[in-house]
Amino acid sequence: MNRFAASPIIALTLCAAALPALALESDRQQPIEFGAESLQGTVTANGTTRLSGGFWLDQGSLRIRGEQSTVYRENGAVVRVVLDGTPATVEQDLDSGGRMHAEALNIDYRIGSEQLELNRDVVIIQPEGELRGQRLRYDIGSGEVEGGGSGSGGVRMRIEPKPAAGES
Repeated sequence: MNRFAASPIIALTLCAAALPALALESDRQQPIEFGAESLQGTVTANGTTRLSGGFWLDQGSLRIRGEQSTVYRENGAVVRVVLDGTPATVEQDLDSGGRMHAEALNIDYRIGSEQLELNRDVVIIQPEGELRGQRLRYDIGSGEVEGGGSGSGGVRMRIEPKPAAGES
């Protein structure tokens, strides 16, 4: 039996413990700015706008990039952004220092709940380590991760060793 073919419950528990870093709290208080080469849709308080050609979204240290996206607004606020890319990327400074980098072919960012759902060829890199899979959900606020893979790929993790005492 392959010792790395552990149960999915054990793997998900390890994932949640491995990458506990929190995104910058101050980013949540910053305005959201976004753009692309072209757009199609509504620009009213409620509706969707499809943007294509080098989509970008910035909010404080949060940087989201993709080939195309759909932006959803309710009551004037951006509530959800769905991105496609080769890959689409998300980067953000962490309260603990360092930076989180995530990429996937499809990213669904639910702004109010601070949830990133990453699908297909997912990679999340933080100073503490790296996580890969085909489907992962990452909570920006808590740092919790859950998900899995399809087929024999599963979820792969790499946890960086802590520096020895006196090292920096």
